[in-house]
Amino acid sequence: MALGKFGRLRMAGVGVAPPPPPAAVNDATPLPWQVDATSLGALCSVTQQHPADFCHGQAALRGCLQVLPAQVATLCLDPVWHGVDLSRLLFLDTETTGLAGGAGTLPFVVGLGQFTAAGWHTEQLILPQMGAEGPLLRRLAERLEASTGLVTYNGKSFDWPLLKMRYIMNRVAMPVLGPHLDLLHGVRRVFKRQGLPLRLIH
Repeated sequence: MALGKFGRLRMAGVGVAPPPPPAAVNDATPLPWQVDATSLGALCSVTQQHPADFCHGQAALRGCLQVLPAQVATLCLDPVWHGVDLSRLLFLDTETTGLAGGAGTLPFVVGLGQFTAAGWHTEQLILPQMGAEGPLLRRLAERLEASTGLVTYNGKSFDWPLLKMRYIMNRVAMPVLGPHLDLLHGVRRVFKRQGLPLRLIH
């Protein structure tokens, strides 16, 4: 049986004061998100606003607004993008409980980004507990239906199929999805022959 450091010292006859108890947790500390009441329950979210000239690394966000629809159509081999207003696209990513798939995989954070008149707006929709997905799914549907299309990275294979399943399982009306640009497909076409890593973190 393992005694640990303090047990071994006591066995050796060395007087050692017990370790201090852990600090008490203040349950009254407010959580770092906004909570709104909806007809389906509480919606937890975190929002942030950045000017369009805000830089992520060396790239300014406003560069996204300089992309032409024809360039997107060529990148994804889909002529439908010729007629899409790119300034109203919704960018989406999820954080989930696992990558195994199936009914037990839940998106506990859905991150959204979109350009507005004030610049770049981000919204993180947070799942506060199991079984409380309704408000999150309803807000996501509102954002999707107000946009001209969806942008993800590997979202056609992972994020969107997962979200579709959550809409079905929670009996929440599924939004009508516009054109979906999965950037992973375009990145593969451009960089795969160069042997570069295609993971999003790179």
